[in-house]
Amino acid sequence: MRRRTFLAVMGAGALTGCNALGGNNFNRKEDAFSNVQNATGLGPGEVGQSARVTLAAGEYANFPFTIREESEMNITGQVTKNGPIDVYIMTADQFNQYQRQPNLVPSESEAESIKTIDLTQQFQSGEYLFVFDNTNLGDAEPSGEVEIEFEFVLTGTGEGGNTTTTQTP
Repeated sequence: MRRRTFLAVMGAGALTGCNALGGNNFNRKEDAFSNVQNATGLGPGEVGQSARVTLAAGEYANFPFTIREESEMNITGQVTKNGPIDVYIMTADQFNQYQRQPNLVPSESEAESIKTIDLTQQFQSGEYLFVFDNTNLGDAEPSGEVEIEFEFVLTGTGEGGNTTTTQTP
């Protein structure tokens, strides 16, 4: 059972009327992340990272991470320049579908049209990606270059302690 707590301004739909292939920009930015470091104030059994994401209008970026056992994730963040922005958590299959059909946003979790985010959710083991979207695809309308600073912390809930690991983008 998943527990979702969203404290952000969010949209309702996963489908949009915008076809990003019809003239709107939908470009993946490879070097969007800077200031990547371990999260601050980690407790026993917790791992996490923080980073800054910078995207021009029409760009998106992904930040992969691996969960080794069922874990609770808390992600917090603040748009520090322009905005709002859409943020998704996707499986690898969902991300591949998102890239192939940029008028559909399949996700495990979404926070659309946000300027701040505070999300707590339970996740099963697997490969996931944070997707930061500054395109016309989600609810947010790009307002130029956007910058967001975020931090996520994973706390393992399985037997035998935390074996959760993360990957840098």
